[in-house]
Amino acid sequence: MPTKWYTGLRTELSLILSGLVALTIFIVLMIDFHITGQDIEKDLGNQLIRIARTSAISIDGDKHEFLAKTKDVNSTEFIEIRDYLREVKEANYLNTEIYTLIETENPDSLMFLVMTNDESFLGSKYQAEEKIHKNVFKSQKSERSKLYTDEHGEWISATASITNSKGEMVGILQIDYSVDTYHQELVQRILKTATYSISTLILAIFVGILLSKRIIAPISEIQLHAQKVAKGNFDLPPLHTNRGDEISELAESFNKMKDDLVEFRQNLLKQKDEIAKQSYLLNSVFSASKEYGILALDSKDKIILCNDAFSLISGYSNQNLLSKPFFELFENREEFEKILFEAKQNINFDTEFPFKKINGEEITLLLAFAPTPRMDISTEARLIVIVQNISKQKEMELEIQRYTDELEELVKERTAKLFESESKIRSIIENASDAIFTFYPISGEILVNNGKLNEFAKKDNIENFYTVLDKETSEKIRSLALNKLIDNEKSFIEEINFINDDKSLTAVRLSGRVTKTTDSKSEESSVVECVGIDISKEKQIEKLKEDLSGMIVHDLRSPLTAIKGGFDLLKVMYASDEKISKITKTGTFAVQKLISMMDDLLYITKYESGKIELEKKEISLNELMKECVNLHKPIAEREKKFVELTPLETEVKILADSNKVFRVFANLISNAIKFSPTDSTVIVSAELADEKVKLKIQDKGEGIPEHYIDKVFDKFTQVKSRKLGRSMGTGLGLTFCKMVMEAHEEEIWVESTLGKGSTFIFTLPTTNA
Repeated sequence: MPTKWYTGLRTELSLILSGLVALTIFIVLMIDFHITGQDIEKDLGNQLIRIARTSAISIDGDKHEFLAKTKDVNSTEFIEIRDYLREVKEANYLNTEIYTLIETENPDSLMFLVMTNDESFLGSKYQAEEKIHKNVFKSQKSERSKLYTDEHGEWISATASITNSKGEMVGILQIDYSVDTYHQELVQRILKTATYSISTLILAIFVGILLSKRIIAPISEIQLHAQKVAKGNFDLPPLHTNRGDEISELAESFNKMKDDLVEFRQNLLKQKDEIAKQSYLLNSVFSASKEYGILALDSKDKIILCNDAFSLISGYSNQNLLSKPFFELFENREEFEKILFEAKQNINFDTEFPFKKINGEEITLLLAFAPTPRMDISTEARLIVIVQNISKQKEMELEIQRYTDELEELVKERTAKLFESESKIRSIIENASDAIFTFYPISGEILVNNGKLNEFAKKDNIENFYTVLDKETSEKIRSLALNKLIDNEKSFIEEINFINDDKSLTAVRLSGRVTKTTDSKSEESSVVECVGIDISKEKQIEKLKEDLSGMIVHDLRSPLTAIKGGFDLLKVMYASDEKISKITKTGTFAVQKLISMMDDLLYITKYESGKIELEKKEISLNELMKECVNLHKPIAEREKKFVELTPLETEVKILADSNKVFRVFANLISNAIKFSPTDSTVIVSAELADEKVKLKIQDKGEGIPEHYIDKVFDKFTQVKSRKLGRSMGTGLGLTFCKMVMEAHEEEIWVESTLGKGSTFIFTLPTTNA
């Protein structure tokens, strides 16, 4: 149906645009009228007070005082003050009079002194407005008059005090303003604004008609397509507009919407078939459940759905159950209503409750409740209840309890037999090869001893455990046992030495457990149960191993040093041969790595034997980091990897063994390069933390599994590469790093995330504090 000339979107757009312009004009006029309608007395008065106050302050009071005495209109003082008042008048667009007044002997009369337009008034009398002028002379503050009318029209005045350099009031500056003039200017401005507004409105209506015509054409095309799509006709060509504006975007959106509707319609048909299949399956499951009764309750706890299984459990027919409040099926109705309330507050809730069937049989039901979202089932389903008759299970539980009681009797009998075998166990303990004994931790009194303790200590009749130990070890064991009891950590393992009668030592590994004593007669609150193992032979083997390690390291260093010297000689002899130079450089690095490995092993051996010595000195941290990073950059670049250094912004000195700390850096950077992927960057950085500096070596490798984090610094511990499927390295480098940090009494640890990389962190003391 064609639209009439006064209907349709085009007319609406024209009217809207015109209306917006008209509304804008109306708002402007309202603002103008609002400003016009302001309280003239307050608005003009305050404005005049500001002008009067500012002008009075700028007048030289001493000159005004002198002029008041001389009354000479030709004096420089008169001319200067008059010219200043004229400037004030012009600057504030005042077409009325500004003048100054001085007091006379008559308190009700003032006298003109300086005026902007007419000097003839000089010395003329001015009838004082008692309240305003007295207030000004009294408080020396600015005042304004109310609107007043005389034969010349309606006026408003503002006054301000003029003071000399001593702060004394020497006159009043007064401004008279004609309100009639203000009204005339206001009317002219409103008429001018109204004329511009009407012209703008006419132009806006014309432009609105032209714009609406351009906008409506493509929208009409979109409307036609939308009507066809609404009727189910999706076989339409796409809309095309070349406007490049919002209407073009609307057309593209319509094309996309049409395509989405076609796709959605197809998916909806598929989902309809799928929902039908699932609905059939759910109905089958609901009906086929024979053991579990299933109910759906509405918001008033009425049964709106139940299966045949619940009818069999309860004895009620489905017709009698539907629309019946669920709680009415139970004798203890109030208690069950509480259960229903609790079930609605929890996502999943189950409970047991007695139930009396319609035939009078009493059974026990297991009820499982699950609040459900709204479903389209005749009424709103708010709670799903699954019911199971567990009476037989309850009978089985009673039977199990009976068997449990019988089992307890049997346990008592077996316990008695265990006590009978105590003598056999005691015989085993006494014949054990290890020392088994108990003692009080405070006094050291031995309570039980299988005799091996005497053999280990090579003494007879040991009654006090602390007599076979030196004083320091005795105090250590006593404190350890008491602390374990306090911390609820009952077990401990310590390696100690027994002092024999011949002054020799027997190394013993002591495994102990602290328990509270049951002897009420004893002053001791705990007893220590111990097993001692003679580890003298183990200690001898460890010493041999340390000696062997040291010998191997020293014997290998000599040939390795010779090989390194040979490579250095070749490097000098064939410095111009790039190929040989590259080979000698690689060989030198490999030999140096072997020497470092030998040094690590020797250092670990010395550390474990307590023979390590540090050569601490003050060194530059940035220089040390830079040297180590520069050494490893060529190695990383050969593998297409990079090493980046982020030094401290300020120079920091550390107190450490420079050679050993350098090797810690070298080990950590070498490991980071080794485990980093190609084209990745190893970042070496440092940051200050109180009186220490925290060093970080970060890589982007595979990361360390969580169960290896606490073991990675242990000797010979190697983390397998997930990509290579094998371990890399000897497992000594990180052990060396840990021992160096422990020797410096500092910390080292690792933070790692699988798949993202690892960051090794250690601390060193600064000397800048």
